[in-house]
Amino acid sequence: MKKVTSIPQIRRGGSETISVEEMNELITTLNEILQSLTTPLVGEGETAQVITPDAAGFKGVHTLGAGSLFLLSSVTALTLGGFAGGFDGRVATIRNNGAQTITLRHEFTGIEEENRISLRTGTTLTITAGSQLALIYDGKSQRWVPLAVGP
Repeated sequence: MKKVTSIPQIRRGGSETISVEEMNELITTLNEILQSLTTPLVGEGETAQVITPDAAGFKGVHTLGAGSLFLLSSVTALTLGGFAGGFDGRVATIRNNGAQTITLRHEFTGIEEENRISLRTGTTLTITAGSQLALIYDGKSQRWVPLAVGP
């Protein structure tokens, strides 16, 4: 892995910048997550969950149990506002294990702030069937933030 030796000013939120050391830690974590995504999806930390949305295909907050890999599916297209169960540094990989799309809402105001997802796009993010998204919980901002999206 190539180490970062200098970075442009990247802001974590507000005026605080991310140091080179923090960026290297994030890169290391991201590489570990990406390597884990190439291994079979069987083992400790895996939780298969079928989500039941309301009639409009929406579920505000989904509670993540123990573990780090969550296989989610729904019988209809699903929109999620956020995830409960976050703590500083927690990494959760959300894999769409079904045939329907899972759409995540950016900063959905209909749920508690600590369960919200902060997406770089400022809009929504769709996880298609068979794809996954790695999130990390930032305790300072009290938000889930994306680490990587993959097939």
